[in-house]
Amino acid sequence: NNNSFEVTDKSISLIVSRGCPYNCQFCATKNFWTAKYICKSTDGVIEEIRDVMRRGAEYIKFRDSTFVVNKKWVYELCEKILEQGMRFHWAVNARVNLVDYDMFRLMKKAGLDTVCFGVESGSQRILDFYGKGVTLEQTEKAFEICKRLGLRTGAYFMLGALPETREEMEMTYQFAKKLKATYSWVFLFMPLPGAELYQYYIDQGHTFDYSRIRSDKAVFSSAGLTVDELEAMRSRWYEDLNPRPNRVKQGINVIL
Repeated sequence: NNNSFEVTDKSISLIVSRGCPYNCQFCATKNFWTAKYICKSTDGVIEEIRDVMRRGAEYIKFRDSTFVVNKKWVYELCEKILEQGMRFHWAVNARVNLVDYDMFRLMKKAGLDTVCFGVESGSQRILDFYGKGVTLEQTEKAFEICKRLGLRTGAYFMLGALPETREEMEMTYQFAKKLKATYSWVFLFMPLPGAELYQYYIDQGHTFDYSRIRSDKAVFSSAGLTVDELEAMRSRWYEDLNPRPNRVKQGINVIL
């Protein structure tokens, strides 16, 4: 069984594509990689994988913004991994609207064991504010497919966007509980220069200290909550959504 061996801490990260064709308003990726999606040849990726495996890597996290944009490329890569008998486990980032059962089944056969999604919010209004271009129903379906295939899931959430209400924060928390991701990360919202939402916040009169950029630190109050209250909420969510064994595993598997 290609997926029978344990994941170890002999992990490495690879990036094999550039650009993102999507329009998330909080992301500055397309402003330095452009919106044009390009990826390395599958033969080139196979050689990179062989190289890191020769150096002792047993687990690869593909840190591409969205690994599964080009389905034909994904199929070709997986088929080559299988044809050449390569044995390693790997993780990817993906969008919920690009989850295809047959493709993900092949990816698992080729060693995929973890898929991470930018869920962001349990409020459709906030998802639309972010420009995610996905629905809550698509998110639920993507997680269901991964669970059917026995794939571990990672979910990224954001807390504290300016228009967000306390009720919408609670919706996100309840949605996270419903999804039951293997790993959940909770970030406090930070508008980044180069992203569309950055100018929105500047227009609202906000200024930012970018020396404080950390996922667990708030840079402004939101929904009537102080910075300290937002940080305490983030901490409670993280601990509640990730039982302690999972928190240990996150470090081992280098999912972040």
